[in-house]
Amino acid sequence: MSRTCAILGLLSVASAQEGALEWKRGGTKPIKVNIYYEADCPYCKNFVAGEFAPFLTEDCVQSQTDFTWIPFGNAQVSGDTVSCQHGDDECFGNRLHLCAMEKYGNPSDELDKWIGCVMTNLMIPGKNSRDRDTYAPCNDGDADALTQCADNPRSLDALKAAGQETLAAAPQQVPWVVLEESSTYNLQTMTVSSICATMQEKNLGNPQCCIEASQAQMGRRLLV
Repeated sequence: MSRTCAILGLLSVASAQEGALEWKRGGTKPIKVNIYYEADCPYCKNFVAGEFAPFLTEDCVQSQTDFTWIPFGNAQVSGDTVSCQHGDDECFGNRLHLCAMEKYGNPSDELDKWIGCVMTNLMIPGKNSRDRDTYAPCNDGDADALTQCADNPRSLDALKAAGQETLAAAPQQVPWVVLEESSTYNLQTMTVSSICATMQEKNLGNPQCCIEASQAQMGRRLLV
């Protein structure tokens, strides 16, 4: 079985409507990474919980990197309807994430932590995006507002807009983790080391986590 979810189908163009969610904003950090994903995809959950969330526990590359999240993945748009690869629960999850993006900013450190928390909780067998205990603990004071937003038609319009961005990026699979200036190369499994290399190219320093990532990658090569 492939470890990634194949991108399926074509998307219809969804026009922006007044009052749409402001789910994406420009960042200010020198390195920009776009992450195309979907809420219930097992490979996306594995990436976030296993590769992305762990380095949030310390200031690794975050101070120099804006992570912009685009939750749509393999969904398909037909008129006013969006069908998600993993069913209605995933559509709710994608819409919930879009609401969090408006709430916390996208990109933002707060959003990175929220998504890391939610996707880690979804790793528990049988857990669904609509299960309140997967997202409420990540910022309990916002759970009611995020739920109401995800069930509001505005978040459906935002999901269609995320679909347009996904179609324009033409990812070959999800998760699709790319540097903005190199959008055809997936950083999955090498996210930290790839960002560290970009930091060095831009003379942005070489933090301890980058040294450790380089040593780990060298060790893996020696084992091959």
